[in-house]
Amino acid sequence: MEEFKGRAIVTYGRSLMAVVIAHSLSKQGIEVITCDSVGMTAASFSRFTEGSFVHADQADDPRRYLADMVAHVRELKPKDDRPYILIPTFRDGKFLSQHREKFDGLITLAAADFASIDQVDPKQHLVETLKPLDIAAPKTFTPTTEEEVKAAVAELSMPALIKAVDEVGGRGIEFFQDKDKLLKRAIERVAKENPPPLIQQAADGEDYCLGVLYENGELRAHMAYHNLQNMPSEGGAGAMRETIDDAPFIRAANTLMKAVGWNGVAEIDFMWSGNPEDEPVIIEVNPRFWAGLFQSVESGVDFPWLLYQLFADGTVEESREAVIGTKTRIPVAWAAGAIKDALSADIDTEGAKAAVRDMMNHVEKGELRSAFSALKTAFGKATNLEEGIALLRKQARNAKSAKSELMFDDDPMTSLGIFFILSSLARHGKLPPEVTD
Repeated sequence: MEEFKGRAIVTYGRSLMAVVIAHSLSKQGIEVITCDSVGMTAASFSRFTEGSFVHADQADDPRRYLADMVAHVRELKPKDDRPYILIPTFRDGKFLSQHREKFDGLITLAAADFASIDQVDPKQHLVETLKPLDIAAPKTFTPTTEEEVKAAVAELSMPALIKAVDEVGGRGIEFFQDKDKLLKRAIERVAKENPPPLIQQAADGEDYCLGVLYENGELRAHMAYHNLQNMPSEGGAGAMRETIDDAPFIRAANTLMKAVGWNGVAEIDFMWSGNPEDEPVIIEVNPRFWAGLFQSVESGVDFPWLLYQLFADGTVEESREAVIGTKTRIPVAWAAGAIKDALSADIDTEGAKAAVRDMMNHVEKGELRSAFSALKTAFGKATNLEEGIALLRKQARNAKSAKSELMFDDDPMTSLGIFFILSSLARHGKLPPEVTD
């Protein structure tokens, strides 16, 4: 029987992030057990996991979820003194951190302290935290009444946006070029949403993602990537990514994370023009692992293993630099995004968009012949077919050098996770939240 150096429980087993974490830790001699509120997850099929369990859904019944987690953690606790680490994968990290005392003496929770998390998440807390710091951030308002909305909108120039404070992956964001439309919609949303949304000046540039690991406010690991392909293409999540030099983002990240005493992993979103003379603008902080985790590990920065070390040993050595230019992709998602780009708003008719939706419905049912027929129809309805095909070919060339996030050769059974992605694309026209943020 194999002797493991430690045991880790990894949450949200349905996600590709959990699969990446399992690969990382298992290869370091750590026994990995995954869990989720549903069975038959991608991580549970992985050859790098030793077991799995099902618990109550946190969103539906948080009290029962917490009781389930404590019970399973107690049952699976090693009989010896090997490190025993609970690694939150997705949004459950904040909830578990808030109830850290429930796990005292049972397991070590690998998440930042709730006091630190609460200063950067939800988004309106980040707005307040940034105010006294020397960090570039867009002008942002947190109105709670109609009068406050009117005052906020009066101070903004267009374009601007309304942003939900507790959504992920671009959900709950609306962009506006017209101030009257912004005002009307902001009044509606502030009146009905709890907590009310932010109203924010739109930042120039494109979205950049910085993954970090801090030890009590001191930077120990870092890398940044930029999306080459989104799904959906209009401001959606990354389906194909490339590692870039993260030097432009480090000063702001260090300033913020030292101020809040961060201990653990996080992902920080920036908007940046790409011009070295321009300062990146911080948009939000995700106090957990991120959708591009595979991109990070493939670039040479093994965040899951570093996080395990930090909480198992209390410290971690600074990691090596990321390999700039590394590319990865999510199968199907990048292709769907490329097709949607090729049939974009500028060169597309409503008929083409309907045909793309039809194509994804056929993909979900396994009707590949019909799917290709629908794709042909979509291109036939495009108003500028040559431009669309040229764009699709460009994305295909990018994909040739991008490693697939579903590691068919190394861990073939986790390819079952692709069906979850396909189902979300077909049913909702977007990726599931755990692969988008």
